[in-house]
Amino acid sequence: MAIFFAVVSGFLIFSGDVTPTTLIPMALSVVGGAFGVSTYLVGDQPVLARRLLVAALVFAVLGLAGMVLVRVVIEA
Repeated sequence: MAIFFAVVSGFLIFSGDVTPTTLIPMALSVVGGAFGVSTYLVGDQPVLARRLLVAALVFAVLGLAGMVLVRVVIEA
């Protein structure tokens, strides 16, 4: 989930379809995706992988909630 949102957010950032208010939530999604990818890289260390997975999910949810709030509250 976090990696998918990171790819979509990264694509939107690099394609220029981002406003200053949506940049921060999209950047949070990209950071969540980076944590999600790093979860696979440290698979032999279960405690670290679990913490990275939790961080990935938290950043992905924060980014998604931020994008929804920006679209509904600020740009409405």
